[in-house]
Amino acid sequence: MKNFNILDHIRDGGSPDNTKANDDWIGFDKRVAIVADGATGLSDKRLVNADDSDAQWIAKLAVEHFLGARAEDPVRELVREINLHATSIIFGNHPKETTPKYSWPSSSFIMARSQGGVIELSGLGDCTALVEMSDGFIDRFSALPFNKSRESSEAARDLQQRSGSDGEAIRTPEVIASLRRKREILNTAQSGVWTLGLVPEAADHVFTVALPAGEIRSILLMSDGFSAIVDGYGHFDEASLFEIAKSRGLLEINCEIRKIEREMDPHAERFPRYKQSDDSSAILLELGK
Repeated sequence: MKNFNILDHIRDGGSPDNTKANDDWIGFDKRVAIVADGATGLSDKRLVNADDSDAQWIAKLAVEHFLGARAEDPVRELVREINLHATSIIFGNHPKETTPKYSWPSSSFIMARSQGGVIELSGLGDCTALVEMSDGFIDRFSALPFNKSRESSEAARDLQQRSGSDGEAIRTPEVIASLRRKREILNTAQSGVWTLGLVPEAADHVFTVALPAGEIRSILLMSDGFSAIVDGYGHFDEASLFEIAKSRGLLEINCEIRKIEREMDPHAERFPRYKQSDDSSAILLELGK
């Protein structure tokens, strides 16, 4: 089995003054690496506790469960276990019938696992893995490969009437109402978007692929807040992203992301989006012996 050598990692909150919880969570060891991206809450109250956001709670719960699992445990069964456990906690304290779906915690994820002679990539939602093959070719894997362009189009439409001069003004009551309508159909066939959260059936929709370990040089796992530098802003292509990640580090890339969001386009006019800055997380790893 090929072990993972973690070259770099980052988990940066989207709030510039750290007044809001970072809804991303990451974790790794020699055989597993995970990036989980909790969906920003749209409710006026928390369902879990006063310390963590509900989104951070489900992301952290999932990462810890994945890290504690056996290498041979099927990912779909692990996702089902996570969602069933989360469901028992939430609905054990809040009646399902009176808890609006837009308030249910949910999280995307992308995970790499080393299993014998293969590297298994799996995920739900809009996290992404870039894989650098031994011949230099970079392949891309995600459960939602075209989500960023769709999100940008929706954001452009929703934000046409907004006004204001800072990041918080992007989320007007009208925009919140639109986001809540989208969240109501999350984890249904109607939306086609499945996540970690309170719907055990989402496990049936986990994206999984197995790649020969001997053909892989390195892997970059990213939340959509980090992959936005390519997908949303077009600041780098995938090859240059890998080159800079390896030579100058993930922090430098993240600083470029924040420069675009907070200096070049603070009002989301050039790059339509629902928040000035999203939480941004990534893990860069190479395959060892």
